Amino acid sequence: MEFLPTIAILLALAALLNCINEATLKWESSIGLTFWTLVTALAIAGLGLVGWPIAERAVAFVAQMDFSRTFLHGMLCFLLFAGALDVPIAGLQQEKWIIAALAIGATVIATLLIAALCWIAFLVVGIEVPFPVALLFGALISPTDPIASLAILKSVGLPQKLENLINGESLFNDGVGVVLFTVALGIAAGTQDVSVGSVVLVFAREVGGALLLGLMVGGMTHLALQRAGSGTTRLLVSLAGVTAVFAMGEFLEVSAPIATVVLGLIVGNFSLHRPEDEAHRVSLNRFWQSADEVLNSVLFVLLGLQALLVHMSTTYLLAAVLVIPCVLAGRWFSVAIPIAGAAIESRFDASRLRLINLLSWAGLRGGLSVALAMSLPISMAQRELLISMVYAVVVFSIIVQGLTISRFFPPSTLKQIATQA
Repeated sequence: MEFLPTIAILLALAALLNCINEATLKWESSIGLTFWTLVTALAIAGLGLVGWPIAERAVAFVAQMDFSRTFLHGMLCFLLFAGALDVPIAGLQQEKWIIAALAIGATVIATLLIAALCWIAFLVVGIEVPFPVALLFGALISPTDPIASLAILKSVGLPQKLENLINGESLFNDGVGVVLFTVALGIAAGTQDVSVGSVVLVFAREVGGALLLGLMVGGMTHLALQRAGSGTTRLLVSLAGVTAVFAMGEFLEVSAPIATVVLGLIVGNFSLHRPEDEAHRVSLNRFWQSADEVLNSVLFVLLGLQALLVHMSTTYLLAAVLVIPCVLAGRWFSVAIPIAGAAIESRFDASRLRLINLLSWAGLRGGLSVALAMSLPISMAQRELLISMVYAVVVFSIIVQGLTISRFFPPSTLKQIATQA
């Protein structure tokens, strides 16, 4: 199908399902869209079982959109930039060590713990999965997604300190997760040297190169925005900066997501802050906020539609059920270790435990994990198993964790955590 009809169908679905959600369940938009799109996908699959040709056409439509390519090489750069634009650097600096520990340390620890727990669980029930494949799953599912969790927590009054922690970790661990996925995929395929030195070298090149690239393009974008005369020119400069930094990151083989986040932080915190630029700053922020909301709506519709492409045999379903508690446990311990290390004298007190519980349960998974899973080589023997496991965790994360965050952590609890953490 051509580009314009595809966009028209996705936007129409997003609008229709948002209206249905607002008229019925009234859930937060990301959760409601995911749920109702899943219901739509299941209804289409049911029609296919009774012989209706609409099911085959729907599957073909979803397949031709290529979610992995659309998200990783199209939507991701704009979503990351828009997300970083409103994040205050001052807040990140106050929590810089714990954010760095969570974004890097917790992501690495989660990858290893989830891989080990899933591998053991598979051995117990007799599912044969090599450890490198379990490691690849850990890398796929370890990055957290701030979109749904922040939207829900903000609705109940998320304190700024906690928002900085969740935002900072989620924005940067997307890039860290992509690097870990690249390394783990190389190990699973037998093309990556598994020595600690080689892995550290790859990681340093990806992350360090991304930081330098983000600073360089961010500086150029900042100067261009300072000299731009009209709102239209400023908007074009921001769009050019986002697409350029992401494309250059991919070309130079450094982490394009991290470079994009750095660009967003520079533009959001240093550009257009003169009194005479206030109107243009508001206009630019409004554009990116609107673009972020529209792209997120389309993203969650696309995410729900992927159910039509996920194969769920009895073995895959069992594996999906097993990995959910493994992922939750791996996330909890991966958060607990850096937080305990940051405050040795109070590692076991109630306030630290509440913070660990919040960051663990609010660490939702999203489009990045599914897109990375669907980018796996078609020739890979365990590809369908990995996709089914990742998709099950993401759906559980968005719907079950998303719906219960505000119940487990009401405003009074959030304020206590922010005060005592």
